[in-house]
Amino acid sequence: GLLWFDTMEMLHNNSQIVHTAMVYWICILVLNYSGMLVTSELTAVHRTIFESVRTIAIWITDLLIYYVFSRTASTASPGPPTPGSSSRASSSSFFSTFFYNAMVRFPFLGLLLRG
Repeated sequence: GLLWFDTMEMLHNNSQIVHTAMVYWICILVLNYSGMLVTSELTAVHRTIFESVRTIAIWITDLLIYYVFSRTASTASPGPPTPGSSSRASSSSFFSTFFYNAMVRFPFLGLLLRG
């Protein structure tokens, strides 16, 4: 109850939060609509690959914003909070997508799977 009231009060008192939320909502709308277009024009496999690439692109953009466009980059700590875990997660998603779709093959796994 109290959290909802506090959120509504902040939205009511700060137009910058409202504008930021609206831009975020429009970005999510465009992302989902683009995903539907990719799926309808190509295949769901292409959409999955694009989703994996999107994660890597977001991580690279975060690094660029932090190191290039940040006003405090020269005095700040070396990197965003968790660049390592983000890159590992996106790499894992990217390669597992290729492996699942048989775009990358590992010869030693054939021996393990035949058992």
